[in-house]
Amino acid sequence: FLLVSGEACPQDLIARWYRPNRRFLNVYGPTEATVTATWTELHPDRPVTIGQPLPTYTTVILDPENPFHALPHGEIGEIGIAGIGLATGYLNRDDLTDKAFIPDFLGIAGNPSGRIYRTGDLGRVNADGEIEYMGRIDLQVKIRGYRIELTEIESVLLQFPGVAATAVDTFEPTEGQKELVGYYSVRGGS
Repeated sequence: FLLVSGEACPQDLIARWYRPNRRFLNVYGPTEATVTATWTELHPDRPVTIGQPLPTYTTVILDPENPFHALPHGEIGEIGIAGIGLATGYLNRDDLTDKAFIPDFLGIAGNPSGRIYRTGDLGRVNADGEIEYMGRIDLQVKIRGYRIELTEIESVLLQFPGVAATAVDTFEPTEGQKELVGYYSVRGGS
């Protein structure tokens, strides 16, 4: 049995650790939702998702421009979580609490707090009803009008043989001219 959590699980990790006799689970959930709110079983021949909500939780994809609007399956938006394990807010930070914990405008059953937690994570519900995690909203960059998810580029770089770790960021060789730059380290013996 292998359970991964805390960071996005890259496909190459599944390929490396998967065995037919090993149950490989991916769980997702921020501290504000008592750590684990969704789960799925991983397989190297299937795309990585964060699965479906655990019992007592509900997830919703919120419009990043208007978090009081839920998006239909297939559309990309902010992952929202509701349910019994939701935190009451941030200690002595009413400003952050009001921004992150919004009123449950959907009337979700089994949601005693009456609130939805805005995770700051991007995702969409795929055709199988599982949530595809697409990175952090605050880690997206915009270059020449295109929204770019840095972690997506990092995961592609990790697919090259011998690459052990990657980091992608923006760089301005001259003021106002933003470019992407990728860093990597190699595995020993490569």
